[in-house]
Amino acid sequence: MADRQSIRRWLSQAPQLQCPGLHREQLFALYELALRALLPVNRVSVTAPGQVEVETASAKTFTIYLDNLWIQYRDDQDDRVGILERHLAAMAEMIEPVEQSTTRDNIVPTVKEIEYMNLLREDTAREYLVADMWIVYATDLPNSIRTVRTAELQALNIGPSELRGLAERNLRRILPAVERHGGDPYYLLTAGGHYTASLLLCDEVWEEVQELVEGDLVAVVPSRDVLLFTGTGSREGVQAVRQKAREIHEGGDHIISQTLLRRVSGRWRAFE
Repeated sequence: MADRQSIRRWLSQAPQLQCPGLHREQLFALYELALRALLPVNRVSVTAPGQVEVETASAKTFTIYLDNLWIQYRDDQDDRVGILERHLAAMAEMIEPVEQSTTRDNIVPTVKEIEYMNLLREDTAREYLVADMWIVYATDLPNSIRTVRTAELQALNIGPSELRGLAERNLRRILPAVERHGGDPYYLLTAGGHYTASLLLCDEVWEEVQELVEGDLVAVVPSRDVLLFTGTGSREGVQAVRQKAREIHEGGDHIISQTLLRRVSGRWRAFE
């Protein structure tokens, strides 16, 4: 399997990456070249704008969606090579999976939007959360996050009544420190990049910040790495998080939802 070092070396020798005005289609063309050069694939073909279908050497096929990659690349001029390196490393792990299986210790809950659910296999482990959001259970791996199949849970003897609690405990163990930014009228929470939206599931976080707002907590997760909150007692705050969520949702990557949530008696529900 192509390791991070070989991927980094290939990218460092790609002259296109030195072009400050690299366009979307040019980036996708470079990505296709990287797939062919670094990974054991029989075929790489564009099936739709921002979508690449890959056939592996073992004749398996899957689709890579590149729009999020482009948005990240476009918006982060300081870490463009790193963004491509991490994405290609994740693809390498999918194409040439190593012996990294799902265990009781690496199952985590991710929060996803309804559109994402339409792309999943029917046997993906999932659970309805609230409004237009779902919990999709995943395996946390060194270079990627892979959805969990129900057959994997059965093999580990993990039933529906145990799954969420187990995944939330694993999440708390791997999360970096939760950081709070901003102030009145609204706040931003961060906890690394991949699992910030999953903070919705951590009751202790919301018990701690409740005293910062007036009224019930109102939160929104426009993307997987952005979580905003305010209180029902601040009309200005509610308007601000609604507007900010709209802006992120329209131009951000790994988008989730613009739906505002209200926390009542320790549970989230759609905010009316």
